[in-house]
Amino acid sequence: MSPRIYSSNLNCTNTPGRIMLIGCGGSGKTTLSKKVKTITNLPLVHLDKAYWLPNWTEPSKEDWTRKVTLLASEEKWILEGNYSGTFPIRLKRADLVIWLDTPMPICLWRAIKRSIINFGKLRPDIGSGCREKLSIEFFFYIFKFPWVGRKRLIKRLAASPFDFEVIQLKDKREANQFLNDLKRKIH
Repeated sequence: MSPRIYSSNLNCTNTPGRIMLIGCGGSGKTTLSKKVKTITNLPLVHLDKAYWLPNWTEPSKEDWTRKVTLLASEEKWILEGNYSGTFPIRLKRADLVIWLDTPMPICLWRAIKRSIINFGKLRPDIGSGCREKLSIEFFFYIFKFPWVGRKRLIKRLAASPFDFEVIQLKDKREANQFLNDLKRKIH
């Protein structure tokens, strides 16, 4: 297996029709996915909205796998969210993976700020009946992401036998450049 080359430049020859957007909590996935949707007009699915049942109840592993399989079987999509256990299902169909590799302190700051600003409110990108809360477990997940989640993400992308391009975006400048490249490619 050849190693994957991660770039912040869009190199695909065809316009992507199935885009997987991944990254640590607080990395900017939801914000970027909305911008990508505006440019591409692809249907956008926030996996947090698909995953969480009312009152932050988790689905069974079987139900979640079925749901992701159904979502990934669609002809065109943007699937925004990590859920690395379902990477193989999504990577099998993805044309493009956008990886927001935002530094952990920025992710943690954004997540804490979002939780405080939206505390007790319902967000449109989260499951129905799930009110924003301050979650020490989620903040700890973000804190340890560079040493645990990021390594797992890299390993799963590298080990995948499927054919897709990976765009690694490390900051807002690279994200804006990517969006400009995508606009030029599509329009």
